[in-house]
Order: sequence, then C-alpha cells, then structure tokens
Amino acid sequence: MFDNCVLHIGTEKTGTTSIQGFLNLNRKKLSAQGFHVPISFGRKEHIQLVNLFANNLKRFSKRNNLGLNTPEKIDAYKATLGDKSRRELRDLSKRGGTLLLSSERLLPYITTENEIRALSDFLYEHCKKVRIVCYIRPQHEFAISYFSTALRTGHEKESILPSVEIPSDLYKLDYNTVLNFWQKYFPAADFSVRIFDRRELVNSNVVYDYCDASGITIDNFLMPKSVNKSLKWQAQKFLMELNKCGPAKYRGVRDTVLDEHFSGKGMLPTSAEAEAFFRVFDSSNELVRQRFFPRRSQLFEVDFSSFPEKQPNYELTCAEAYRIFHTLFYETAIGLEKQRKQLIEKNKQLIEKNKQLIEKNKQLIEKNKQLVEKNKQLSKKRKPWKLKLR
Repeated sequence: MFDNCVLHIGTEKTGTTSIQGFLNLNRKKLSAQGFHVPISFGRKEHIQLVNLFANNLKRFSKRNNLGLNTPEKIDAYKATLGDKSRRELRDLSKRGGTLLLSSERLLPYITTENEIRALSDFLYEHCKKVRIVCYIRPQHEFAISYFSTALRTGHEKESILPSVEIPSDLYKLDYNTVLNFWQKYFPAADFSVRIFDRRELVNSNVVYDYCDASGITIDNFLMPKSVNKSLKWQAQKFLMELNKCGPAKYRGVRDTVLDEHFSGKGMLPTSAEAEAFFRVFDSSNELVRQRFFPRRSQLFEVDFSSFPEKQPNYELTCAEAYRIFHTLFYETAIGLEKQRKQLIEKNKQLIEKNKQLIEKNKQLIEKNKQLVEKNKQLSKKRKPWKLKLR
C-alpha cells in the first residue's frame, strides 16, 4: 500500500492546470522522491478518476469525447478502467511512498453519497492515509475567470456572473457546503484548505504552494508554462457570437492562438455587481473561516475599487471583429498545417522504425535457421550412446 495519498480536488480556476502540468513534467523525478503520479487516470488532469466514480447519468467532456453515451457503454468502460488503474496502483505501491492525484472536476461531479463512498473505498484500498488539498478564491474572481474559460470551450455565455437564482450554478462556489460534504465522507482525512492569492501562496506561486502542501522538496524540477490566460474583452465578445454557431473545434491549436494574440484584460462587472455577487456567500465564507482559518478576521481580503463603477461600452466594431476573425482562423490554419506535417513526419519515423524491426526480425529468423542447421549437423556427428550391461 501507499503510505499516503494527496488528493487535489481543485477548485477550478485556482492554478489546477499548472499543478497538473508540473506533475506530468516531473513524473520520474517525483518518483525518485517517493511521490508517484499514475498515468491510467490521465497524463495531466486525472479526469478518469471522475469517469470511474461519477454516476452514469452525468455527462462531461471526457465521456462525450470517448463516445460513452449509454449506461451500458459507461459500465463496460468503468470495468476496464478499474482493472487497469488497480494494476497500476498495485505496482506503484510496492515502493510505498505517496500517491499524488489531481482533478478539479472531482468537486463539481462527485456530489452524491454513492459516488464519494466509492471513491473513498477505492483510495483506502490502496493508501493508509489520505490528505485532501483544496484551493479557494473569492467567488466573484472565480466567476470572472470561469467566464473566459467557458468561452474558450465553446459555451454560450451572455453574462459574466452566473445567476444567483440557479442553485446548481452556485454549488461549487458554496465552499462551506462542498467542504462539509467531503469531510463527512472522508472523516479520517487531513484537509489542507488554502487561499488562492499570490500574497498567500508560497513564493507567490501555486506550484510551490502545492509542493509545500504535499511535502515535495522542489529540486531541479521543470516548471510548466502559463496557460489559460484571461482573454481581452474584444476576443471574449467575438467568441460570444462565434459560439452561437456551434461547438468549438481544434481546441488545442485555437487556445494557443488565443494565448499568443488575445491574452489581456477581459470584461468586468461593475463594482456593485461584483460585490453583490460576492456577498451572497458571506455566511458560507464565514463558516469556512471559523473552521479552517480561525486566526483570520475574514476569509478573503477583497477590494472592489479596481472594478468599473459603470458598465463600460463593450461593443465590438466590424474592423475589430474582422481582425480577430482573420488572426484566429489564419493562425489556427497555420497551426493545424504544422500539426499535420509533424504527424506525417512522426508517421514516417514510425514506418522507418517498423522497417528496421522487420529487418532485424528477418536477421533473427535467419540466425535461428543457422542454429537449427548447426544443431542437426552436431547431432549427426555425435556417436550414439550405448548402455553396457555386465
């Protein structure tokens, strides 16, 4: 068994991609320190952990991409994934140490008793102890950041802040309810709840802070590049209209283009709107403060002075729209062509490698024939052995 498990559950928009990029880049170096990052749940985000334990009726991108659109298909996939992951964890746990798992989508998708009990049973099957790491940030900051990400992924969004009238949209922002739920079904786990704020993070960096929470000593590790940057409001407005035409395609290449050409300050709600949204969670935040941060006077230090008093005129001109359209689609086409050439080159290398293996196999077959022939010749030369009886 593993001595420990560090389960990072998010929340979303708190540097999770950076943490997962760090784990993926340093898998071997971490293993040398006794920290093991499995591959069977995903190379970066361990989204397959969600896939394994989320109710069959729940739909999210990984299931959609895999074509898991019926309960029967999901059950079959879960059975295969469960066997594969258990084999990997049994192999890794022979060395003891700490199991590292990270998926921000555990928090919004593992929401029922059956789901979280199954997850808990699975972890304690392989680990003696569990530590749950969770980052939280002021709710209005989360909503503003999530708005930009949602546009990138093809969602149709009409407003920056979600409606307070829809409870399902607010569940993952009600930190007290979420943390109570996880503590209820992981009563023996150690909870490390941390504030996602540069002023609070170790070395003002979420990766260093995560390592501190997990007990990892940073020593010549590779650091991930910054991704999922905020988009300029002009690009946000363009995507708001574009997403009405259908789902986003070529996400990987398109996101690279957006980061390179359109990262910047996005749309903001007014200071009154931002504060009103944040205050919806006052009672929840206070309960979290009392439980996890009793020495603080308030859970979050917030300042709404950087928000506009009046709603700015976020109107996109035809010239701006054309420039974004041209850059986005032209650069995406170049990126796809580059990707295509890389795949062709990789395919050529694989074909060449396959030829070499075939040639090597022929040589081994020929050598085997020679050995068989030599053995026959030796058998003919060898004198028959006779048993002498007295």
